[in-house]
Amino acid sequence: MKNHENVEVKKKKTIALRVSREESESDDDGDLALITSQFKKFLKSQKGKKALKKFPHNVESSKKEEPTCYECKKPGHFKNECPNLKKKEKFIKEHSKKNKAMVATWDDSDLSSSDESGSDEEVVNFALMAMEEDTSGDESESEVNFTFDELQIAYEKLYDECENVCLKNKTFKKNAISLSKEIDDLKSENSKLLNDIESLKDRNSFYMNEIEILNVSSKLSIDSLEEN
Repeated sequence: MKNHENVEVKKKKTIALRVSREESESDDDGDLALITSQFKKFLKSQKGKKALKKFPHNVESSKKEEPTCYECKKPGHFKNECPNLKKKEKFIKEHSKKNKAMVATWDDSDLSSSDESGSDEEVVNFALMAMEEDTSGDESESEVNFTFDELQIAYEKLYDECENVCLKNKTFKKNAISLSKEIDDLKSENSKLLNDIESLKDRNSFYMNEIEILNVSSKLSIDSLEEN
């Protein structure tokens, strides 16, 4: 009998809990999404650690949370104080001249004006995109993250390769222009030779007619002499 009463009490508690959840479900959706988002950010900041420390529940042990940088996702400083952000700004400043030089090289290769005006910004954006951490799939433990210095070295290598390609492209273009001019000269010479051939044909035809006339005249002269 006592067990039966306990079962009834548990059923009532379960029903009450379900009703309470259904009534507050719409209000809790927003809070749940916010908590989930904050918890994911917390997991990202704790990535690489073997275990998470438990938060103290007593008021005496609770401390004021340190600010979290939205640039590097690390606590202890704000975004405007982030070393990575300062490195990026320095990086962009140092390489702006190189980017303009690259755009000038492409200008020599007859790129369109719209592409020229945006090339400098695109190169910088490409570097910054490579420096940003991929937030999709951060839960995967196999994700490889690179430091700013590593990305800068990789960018330097990529830039050097791109610069070499630009120089080769410029050389190929000069060769193409030279070959095109040579082809035009050969076409002009060929046209001149064709005209000379036509002129020689006309002269040959004229001389052939002269020969025919001389042959006829000679034959008539011989016939006249024989008759006499």
